[in-house]
Amino acid sequence: MISLLLLSFLSEQPAEPLRHLAGPDRALPAQFNQIRGVVERPDGTVLVADRLAEAVVIADFVTGRTRPVGRAGGGPAEYRLPSGLVPYAGDSVLLIDEGNNRLALIAPDGTIRRTFAAVTPGIEVGLFPRAVDQAGRYYAVVPAWVRFGQGLQRDSLPLIRYRPSARRSERVAWIHPAPEPGDPPHRDRPRFPMTVFGAADAWAVGPDGRVAVVRAHDYHVEWIDAAGAGTTGPPVAWTPLPVTREDQLDAIRTLLMNSGVGGKGNADRPPGGLEATPADMLADKAVAEVADNMAFARTKPAFSDTAPRIAPDGMLWVARSGRLAAPSRWDVFDRSGRLVFAVELPKGRRLGGLGRGAVYLVAVDTDGNETLEH
Repeated sequence: MISLLLLSFLSEQPAEPLRHLAGPDRALPAQFNQIRGVVERPDGTVLVADRLAEAVVIADFVTGRTRPVGRAGGGPAEYRLPSGLVPYAGDSVLLIDEGNNRLALIAPDGTIRRTFAAVTPGIEVGLFPRAVDQAGRYYAVVPAWVRFGQGLQRDSLPLIRYRPSARRSERVAWIHPAPEPGDPPHRDRPRFPMTVFGAADAWAVGPDGRVAVVRAHDYHVEWIDAAGAGTTGPPVAWTPLPVTREDQLDAIRTLLMNSGVGGKGNADRPPGGLEATPADMLADKAVAEVADNMAFARTKPAFSDTAPRIAPDGMLWVARSGRLAAPSRWDVFDRSGRLVFAVELPKGRRLGGLGRGAVYLVAVDTDGNETLEH
């Protein structure tokens, strides 16, 4: 069961190396299949995107009610496979509409005002933004496959800032991706073109345009303000964990569950739009075949590939790598890049979002049933 939990985080407690979050405060009767976005709204309700159920709702933890935002489909106020929510200027939110290969703008009143294609200045393909600041500037990393054939190095990818209506973008930082894999054992079998558990830089952007880059080679945080000035924090010590076969299978299953199957489009879906991964590709044998055709690092990096989060108080949350089935742990850094404390989530939960004095978690039970709690 997938549950969304709202837990109060007592920031007034004295700082300590590791803090444990307590149990949930409340629960909602709503059900979800795969939560891929949680954004707190000014009135305390939350916007929730459910990718597999193809639903976006506003949830009220006081009344226990939810109300839909738009509906599934390919029309002007519709979406398919809603795969992310990005806070936008003026309390609006951008919805990543993966199934229709476009973006949707959700207004503060909970209506979809418009849908539009992603446009990236200077690049032939549109990139879905990871963040948008309060000035309306988009942020994205240009992947290696876009830069292929341009004579540019593939071990450093540009993190760019831009306005969709502009003619050009500007580079904010260089991001070092995971090492590229070698040739697969079987070219005729499915695979992801990546080195799983490979050390890669991570990043996040605050509403004020401050960019946090988490460096993988010695695990430290670099802050870059809107004017381009940088602050570098000290390295954080960590102990590499070996990657087991169970880690490999779990990682591939997670990748498949969060991926989609594309096509040339039809009357119902545009070219480039995705559909959910079919059940036969998630069977144990199919997952093992993909894993056998993949490249894996021998040890886990300091932090996982889960995107870092910047809380409303400006603190940066970074997901640490851990052992399979162990409680999730997040390191929390201040504005100087210094590690202040770590937070351990209740077992079986993952971080869904950060609000004003609250932490939103997604929980999964052993039966795979889904509920929304706080």
